[in-house]
Amino acid sequence: MENDEKYIDDILKLYNDELNKYKAIVNPGIKRLIEEERVPYLNQLNALYDIYVFQNYLLDNQQKFFNKPGNQTVSLFFSKVAGNLFSIRQCLNVGQLISASSIERDIFETYIDAKLILEKDTEERIKLYEEYQHVQLWLRLIEYMKYLKELEKDDSMSNEKKASEKEYYEKLILNQNENIISENYEKFKVNYHPKFPYSWAWKLFRNEIKDQRNPSREYICKKLGIFNDYLHVYSTSSLIVHNQALMANFMTRENHITSVPIFSQLTSSIAGISASLVLEIILLILKYSESDKYYEIKLYLNYLYKNTTNRQK
Repeated sequence: MENDEKYIDDILKLYNDELNKYKAIVNPGIKRLIEEERVPYLNQLNALYDIYVFQNYLLDNQQKFFNKPGNQTVSLFFSKVAGNLFSIRQCLNVGQLISASSIERDIFETYIDAKLILEKDTEERIKLYEEYQHVQLWLRLIEYMKYLKELEKDDSMSNEKKASEKEYYEKLILNQNENIISENYEKFKVNYHPKFPYSWAWKLFRNEIKDQRNPSREYICKKLGIFNDYLHVYSTSSLIVHNQALMANFMTRENHITSVPIFSQLTSSIAGISASLVLEIILLILKYSESDKYYEIKLYLNYLYKNTTNRQK
């Protein structure tokens, strides 16, 4: 019965019809809800977009604003958080607080790395950050080889399925030579944890943490003097990202869990915190680049930031 073509066609038509009927009922309501409930937050959402566009303006005019030539890692941080901010604005624009909070967490992680790298010994730390990619690739190769060995022993999987899985996982190592991956790892591994190389920053703290495997985000934030930010932003958003019960606070409407768009004080909070972190990263990079426009840009960024905290009545 399940393989009967007419049966399949009938089922597909049935549920396509049901979906279209349901969309006709709910779409106008969702559209109206978004348009009406978003109104108090439009100033903040538009301000996020203005910051994003201004970041692109700075990036497209580096020769004017960055006196020190751009570094790949620094440019990566700059561009990444610009894209993150745009994505947060899109999520908040349609009332998706969980998704926006997840991106906010990503911005905070970039903030930690940028602050740590630009704090001091920047060239050395940039090198550690960039060379860590060879360790990551090696770790992925090891997992890939381990998986293939387990695959060969799996009697429940057909040879065709095994071949398909092998082809898929081969693509994950980007067609790079296994020997080259291993050689690069051997070349750079001394700067990362000998048994658990899961942090690019291990070398910076190895004499302090000793018994710990790697410096945690919490530990690094304490060392950077931003532990309050860690508690306020990262620890909370991590609970949400990792599917903890706290998610309910971001998905409750009229005492019910829902996937319907939600606009609340959390909209303002995520917008303001995200903008604040992005501005901090921009200013760190401008200072690193020895920009003689630093104070002008800081003044204008603070003006834009104030708009992210300005709710309409």
